[in-house]
Amino acid sequence: IFDDKTAKTELINKKDVAKRDEAVQKKIDSIVGQMEKQLSREVGESEVTMTRLNEKGERLSKVAEMPFGNFTADASRYAAGAQIGLMNGGGLKAKIKAGKLTEKDLFNLFPAVSFLVKIEVSGQQLLDLLEFAYSKTAKYENLHFDPKSKEPKEENGAFMHVSGLKVVVDTSIPTPVIIENSLFKAIKGERRVVSAKLVTDDGKEEPIDPKKTYTAAGNSFGLVAGGDGNTITENCKILNTISNDHYYKTYVTFVEKGLHGKIPASKYSKPEGRIIIK
Repeated sequence: IFDDKTAKTELINKKDVAKRDEAVQKKIDSIVGQMEKQLSREVGESEVTMTRLNEKGERLSKVAEMPFGNFTADASRYAAGAQIGLMNGGGLKAKIKAGKLTEKDLFNLFPAVSFLVKIEVSGQQLLDLLEFAYSKTAKYENLHFDPKSKEPKEENGAFMHVSGLKVVVDTSIPTPVIIENSLFKAIKGERRVVSAKLVTDDGKEEPIDPKKTYTAAGNSFGLVAGGDGNTITENCKILNTISNDHYYKTYVTFVEKGLHGKIPASKYSKPEGRIIIK
């Protein structure tokens, strides 16, 4: 850092550093210690193990509804107080193991830097987003898995796990989504999302109206930062950034307050039919 307030940076090999700056190392150790103490805090327990994989070890988090995805979408919806919760499949990382849960367990689910955001989205934007999200998916029997990685070639990081929605996708219809440079460009042709309904807390369902406005919540990367090529909602009005805390705090809030300290097997052991792929 120079006197004119400019700075120069470069990568150096750790082996080339003769000795550590003790003052800097002391500060680093202090910060790491505080983080480790925070992350070791017990927040509850889970009655069920949730992962990106099915019982065969095949990764389905970017092609199909999964309990893990439902949990994360439910968490965003609850913590933000939104009508709809969304979680891009590419954002599902580590698994939740049955048993006691610490903040670190929940942090590992989404370690990337992101924040919980609540946005205002039109029904048309929402329908376009769902069309984009399910543009590559197929029925399970039509998925093509790599024999080594067990990852299907139909994967789409923008695949949306949902809360407060019920969606039906007809995969016999070729996707009308146009992608340019890995970014959503437009929709031209018959849509494969043949039904999309808002589901209220009391179980009532109503079709998404293109002309209405809804509130949706999720991580900032997936909704407003163009994550996974989503340009549809990146310019939506942000009603408020719920917290400057890391996104994992969303899960902490949901487990502690929304689920009263326990993730129930009765709700998160199997898909609930939120995303029906025909």
